[in-house]
Amino acid sequence: MRGPGVTGVRVGFVLIVAALVAGVALLVTAPDAPEAPAGAARTGTAPGTGGSVPRVAVDVIRLQVPAGVTGSSSPGLEAAEAGWDALREGDNLTALADFEDAVAQGVTGVAFGMALAYRNLEHPQEALLMARQAVVERKDHADAWRLLGQLLLDDNDPRGAVEAWERAQALEPDPALEERLHTVRADAEARDRYLVGSTRHFRVRFEGPQESYLAQRILNLLEAAYAKVGLTLGYYPERVIEAVLYTQQAFFDVTRSPGWAGGIFDGTVRLPVAGAEPPAAELERVVTHEYTHAAMVQLLGPARVPVWLHEGVAMNLEGGDRSAWVAHVRRRHPAALPLSRLSDSFLGLSQGEADAAYAESYLLVRSLLDRFGPFRLADLLAACRDRPFADAFRDVYGEDPDASLARAVNDLGRAG
Repeated sequence: MRGPGVTGVRVGFVLIVAALVAGVALLVTAPDAPEAPAGAARTGTAPGTGGSVPRVAVDVIRLQVPAGVTGSSSPGLEAAEAGWDALREGDNLTALADFEDAVAQGVTGVAFGMALAYRNLEHPQEALLMARQAVVERKDHADAWRLLGQLLLDDNDPRGAVEAWERAQALEPDPALEERLHTVRADAEARDRYLVGSTRHFRVRFEGPQESYLAQRILNLLEAAYAKVGLTLGYYPERVIEAVLYTQQAFFDVTRSPGWAGGIFDGTVRLPVAGAEPPAAELERVVTHEYTHAAMVQLLGPARVPVWLHEGVAMNLEGGDRSAWVAHVRRRHPAALPLSRLSDSFLGLSQGEADAAYAESYLLVRSLLDRFGPFRLADLLAACRDRPFADAFRDVYGEDPDASLARAVNDLGRAG
């Protein structure tokens, strides 16, 4: 959710060393927004009319040594423990080698760890195979069922995902997972009646031939975003990205989103545009923004980055100059928020703080792009894959993120 003055995106990340995060990106238009500056565009360059903000969903997988790891060989059990240590440290190849050593010595119960390592290494079929084995080894391991459900959903099997997640919920209810389960269950039930349009990189599902033209437009916009965003990020996702088009009522019934929501990304782009197509510029902005989140999720793999970076990148790559909007927000909320408050969900912020958070996210990434260029941003995202974010940022930019924010705010003040 966001404060007044900017539409928003709630974004989640991916399987990380410590957790598999069920992510949801939410594009919203807030009610009761303040008066926008003169000349404000509908695309979100001014308060009340556009923009985007992220919200990170809670973890659904907790990395821990599950009960049930057994074996008669002490070296085998030591190898299994070493595998979990390596997994915690992000060394997935070593973790796999240790787990395989443990299995060779008669240890059982390590399939879950192997599934996590394969998922982190982006080997989805091997991860799926190990996840299936994990729930055979321990039918009462809720996290294994959660992981299996996510992998089945990634494998375009929503019915299988629903069955796995229902088992997980029966063992250990999780409110965050329940939200996703509701959406995926509705998708699975409606799947047979959807029509499908596709390109090499995208698949769009929609109901009724009357939406065929809109579906084709969105496919064209997605392919344009694929090329445009790829130039900046230096990355072009290999996995097909899926979008679903809904009527307004069906969208809210399926996603249980609040009434002001204009779209969500939860691994699938979900748009309430059927039967009421938005203006061309707004549609392009929304599609580009959501695609940016999807591309970053695939690019970052198991890495965790702060919300302000994920959101700031998406806002900047939508296109358009938001300097007037940022200046307007800064005049109303001049005190900068510390970046530590922008690392996770913005939901705990007041409305005024939320506007400042979104403006700072955009401003900081805009400043980095202006000072260092897009190639350095691509270097940062690549570096985040093998080291903590703070270390990657210092290595790439030669300063701390807080120093970069201070510089960006100072430059904005001089420009104003």
